[in-house]
Amino acid sequence: MSTLTVRAEDDDAYFFMHRREAGKVAVAMDTTHVAPAGEFQPHADVLPVWRSDLDLWHNTMREYAEEFLGAADATGSGGVTIDYARDAPYAEFQRAVREGRARVRFLGLGLDPLTWKPEICLVCVWDAQAFDEIFASMGERNEEGVLVVGTRAQEGYRGIPFTADNVLGYAEHAGTLPAGRACLTLAWRWRRELGLG
Repeated sequence: MSTLTVRAEDDDAYFFMHRREAGKVAVAMDTTHVAPAGEFQPHADVLPVWRSDLDLWHNTMREYAEEFLGAADATGSGGVTIDYARDAPYAEFQRAVREGRARVRFLGLGLDPLTWKPEICLVCVWDAQAFDEIFASMGERNEEGVLVVGTRAQEGYRGIPFTADNVLGYAEHAGTLPAGRACLTLAWRWRRELGLG
């Protein structure tokens, strides 16, 4: 599952990419991808979680916690499961969506031409203030590589300007994973419907 993260500030928009480093990931080493991204799977192998985690947003929240906030893999251990309504940072993510300060949209479903693995493509558009509050402790590196964060925005990061040159430049670059290319291309195509242009 791949999610393009867009930070919307007034009439401008910015996005984030992830450079996956060799030796830090099991697949797709030395490639660039949208962030966050990960396998669509439950966080614990127990029956109640199988039902609750059949949810694209739950999966995306766990990947945000890992890739943007440096949390350990969001997996239940010892029978403990995540309470998305109460546990940090998930409760903050949920509140942002509920208040309309973050909007998650399904872009499409594709089939990776190399692995034949289905890829779910999403975009999450964050209001700048909500993004800056929730991701104030975001770093430029994570356990899988480097986040391409653009310029600083007060205490956090603004992102890469969401322009045709930047978005389509990454989408057309040979080092960008196919699912990332799809997210970028579709988000650019539907930018007005997403409130980005």
